[in-house]
Amino acid sequence: MHLIPKHGGAKVVQGAVLAASQSRHLGFVTRFREKMADRKKPVVSVLNLTGQIAPNMGGGSAFGRNKNLNVDNLQTQIERAFAPKKLAQVLLKINSPGGTPSQCELISDLIWLKAKEKKVPVVSFVEDMAASGGYWLACVGEKIFVTKTSTVGSIGVIYANFGLDQFIQRYDISRRVITAGKSKSLMDPFQPTKDADVLLLQEILTNIHETFKDHVRRSRQDRLKADDDTLFNGQIWVGQKAVDLGLADGIDTINSYVDREFGKTVQVIRVKGPSGPLSRLMGGAEFEFGGPSSMLSNSLTLRAVENETLLLNKFKM
Repeated sequence: MHLIPKHGGAKVVQGAVLAASQSRHLGFVTRFREKMADRKKPVVSVLNLTGQIAPNMGGGSAFGRNKNLNVDNLQTQIERAFAPKKLAQVLLKINSPGGTPSQCELISDLIWLKAKEKKVPVVSFVEDMAASGGYWLACVGEKIFVTKTSTVGSIGVIYANFGLDQFIQRYDISRRVITAGKSKSLMDPFQPTKDADVLLLQEILTNIHETFKDHVRRSRQDRLKADDDTLFNGQIWVGQKAVDLGLADGIDTINSYVDREFGKTVQVIRVKGPSGPLSRLMGGAEFEFGGPSSMLSNSLTLRAVENETLLLNKFKM
């Protein structure tokens, strides 16, 4: 057995402590230098726009936040994305089947306002889907890039409800409705469809569709390569076909784009929104229980996937 002399052992311990202290100091200095170097690099912010576009309807969960895309939920993230001093670009990462027209407009206008204020270009990247309202958001970007398998388009507006008038007749149930205003009970599912209601709804849908088309034209301008009947009939396209039609500018991803445009001389900030209490407890992991937290009471919706949410027919004040 090798024995360390009494006094020699103390020196060994002191040496180990000194070495550990020097190592920690060196690590701190290295991290400090890296942080200072990062401050000199241009910044690219990545803003995540993933999910259904819908207002908060008083739902949500005690375990986390309401995860709908809307201007209230996104305002903080949008402000963070445009906050860095050496900001070079803001990249939008989009995965959305669509949602309500008003929220699409509000989100887009806020991003456009910030981009104009900061004089910073915005570029959109579609991952899985930018359909209907999702494509509305993509059009905020000066350029739109998709993957080879991204689903893009669905430039249209849809209204849907169920006709239950024969169902209640079968069970001898009577419907009692009193209104002030002849169009207040519009498309009541418990009453037969009225021609006047259909005409009124078609007018509303057409007006919203024209706004959608104007938004796309303003964004894409002379890059659109097909006529209105092709582009604006509600059809969806995949990857390269969307590029061929002028709805997108090319096939690319955020990582490859940043590497090509900036190389290693850039700091990428992936903007995160505020997390709920359960998310913080689980170290930042995000959980969602059950289905959508609330049903949409406004059935006018820019959607590509109808079966995600049960659409009710009531218009409420």
